[in-house]
Amino acid sequence: MEQIDRFKSIWEIQCEQQKELRLDPDLFSDAERARVFGELIRQLYEECNDVSQLLPDYKRHVIRLKSGKASGLVAAFELADVLKVVLAIAQLLGVSDRELYHAFLEKSMLISEKFASERIELAEHTKLIAVDLDDVIADLSDWRSELGIVNEWQTSPALRLEASESMKNEFYANGRFRDLEPVPGATDTLNELSAAGFKIAIITARPQWQYKRLHSDTVYWLRKWNVPYDLLIFNRNKVEAVYGLAPAWPQFFIEDHPRNVVDLAEARINVLAFERPHNESQFVEGDCVKIVRSWQEIYRHCMEK
Repeated sequence: MEQIDRFKSIWEIQCEQQKELRLDPDLFSDAERARVFGELIRQLYEECNDVSQLLPDYKRHVIRLKSGKASGLVAAFELADVLKVVLAIAQLLGVSDRELYHAFLEKSMLISEKFASERIELAEHTKLIAVDLDDVIADLSDWRSELGIVNEWQTSPALRLEASESMKNEFYANGRFRDLEPVPGATDTLNELSAAGFKIAIITARPQWQYKRLHSDTVYWLRKWNVPYDLLIFNRNKVEAVYGLAPAWPQFFIEDHPRNVVDLAEARINVLAFERPHNESQFVEGDCVKIVRSWQEIYRHCMEK
């Protein structure tokens, strides 16, 4: 009921304002109604254009709209302008608040049903596997060992954090990802899955947006070890990355980070949680989560799906 009350209050505010501005739709002649309708459509275009300026273009993707209160308030004001014009158009066309609200609910339901049916169809016809890269395909065991030694030298959490960040920077900026070994069984299994008709999307959180060489270093390494893939995606948000794969939908996401496993499972994405020494006993199996400890197990689950 709270959603209905909020929507109705917004609707009534817009009605009163239209009357104050002498734009009460009930008082328009047919000619006035047509004129105001055209003006509102043009205004809607202008307001939407203002919203489109809130984020920079792709070439400047590093400079994002910040999520702070000030920038959020700017976006809210711009979107409120769009909403006010849409409500004014609805009132001009004689649509009631109840009709618009229920049409919104029905439209949302239809879109959800369509998406769900498309996902089911794609799940039946598209064999796609999403795979994390580091600690799943590329073995970071040596790096973790080095980091452990460095951390033993430091006595305070601040110094340990500084040391770990320094080592990360060395890997990112100096090309040390090129020297990694693959996780045992990873390359052979991925080639077998590829030969069996699976499409492979590698999704990594490596900060390519911060260290530009990471893309080329990653591609170099994948080619060096003959790792098959159809898509290579850099994104820290694994759920967002999966939804960006549309119209494809992975049968499994192979992931080693506990937080990502939880997020993916909550989004109803089937996860093979890859247990290794650095994350041992940190996973909980559930409807969407199966724990695996080798690429042989991964192969078996994929082929049985």
